[in-house]
Amino acid sequence: MSEILGRFINGHRLVQAAGILLIGIGLFLVISFVSHSSLDYPNSSRAASSDFNWGGRIGAYVSYVALLAMGIAAYVWPVLLLFWGVNALRNESLVHVAARSIGLLGMALLFSIGAGLPSYSSYVAFKLGGMLGTQLSSLLLIPYMGRVGAAVVLCALFLAALVLTTDLNLRSEEHTSELQSP
Repeated sequence: MSEILGRFINGHRLVQAAGILLIGIGLFLVISFVSHSSLDYPNSSRAASSDFNWGGRIGAYVSYVALLAMGIAAYVWPVLLLFWGVNALRNESLVHVAARSIGLLGMALLFSIGAGLPSYSSYVAFKLGGMLGTQLSSLLLIPYMGRVGAAVVLCALFLAALVLTTDLNLRSEEHTSELQSP
């Protein structure tokens, strides 16, 4: 029995199966988020007779909770699941995947918090940043750093996360070749 399990795990079939499952869940979340409506369950009692969300009641509930919590930054979750699934199929390094995942989550969180900084309507701030972002910005950042100071720090953190997460190089090719030559 352990020999069969060993061949199964060593053959990377478990990792490939997990990758396919993650892609499937990621696609389910994409269709649930894209078809999210204010008429969906649990936000509306009208949805009791008909479902508007393409992901059914589960998709409606998951998209409702995620968008309520993080605003449009919640779209990072389906992207992450698709990223994890594709990387599992490609057999990418776990360290590489973890670093990029942390960077993507960090950028989503920073975007969510940043959405609550401007002094526009609280409804718009909540739709963009969700409960997490508006609460963190209004209770933590604005009182202690001010809107402008918090915006500068969040932009710097976002750009640092972007550089770490992607292969973006902010230096020109001339400058990097000068630094590498003795």
